[in-house]
Amino acid sequence: MSAAPRLRKRCDNCADTESRFRSDVLRQAAEGPNFAGSFTLVMLHCGTGCLSFEVIDAKSGKVFRKTPFETLLIGPFGGPHETDQGYLQYRLDSRLLVAAGCFDTVVDVRKGYCGTVYYEWRGEHFNLVKKIVMEDRD
Repeated sequence: MSAAPRLRKRCDNCADTESRFRSDVLRQAAEGPNFAGSFTLVMLHCGTGCLSFEVIDAKSGKVFRKTPFETLLIGPFGGPHETDQGYLQYRLDSRLLVAAGCFDTVVDVRKGYCGTVYYEWRGEHFNLVKKIVMEDRD
């Protein structure tokens, strides 16, 4: 039995995901948990150097779409240092999510910011642990 049909039964609201992301969500979810023990962080690419994500409970198939930010620009930002590239870090054995880059600037450049944020997954939502906002580099 292939993973995709089995997963369709395990992903209770994948049909609500935009059609252009649906196959990516199903493919990534089929790979199994990669975050906080039994969850799968699924990356949704929104253009060059831009991503968003959803969290899927690998046991129940429930999809959590309410994430701390809508978009993350990960660059590269054209600087000479490794820190000029954003990232999203997470592990299977940890509830910590670390994100660095420019947040929600695609949605509204006036409300967006650049920096590094630390979130703890609490089973159905994220709690902010720490936020470090980068100064403007003008």
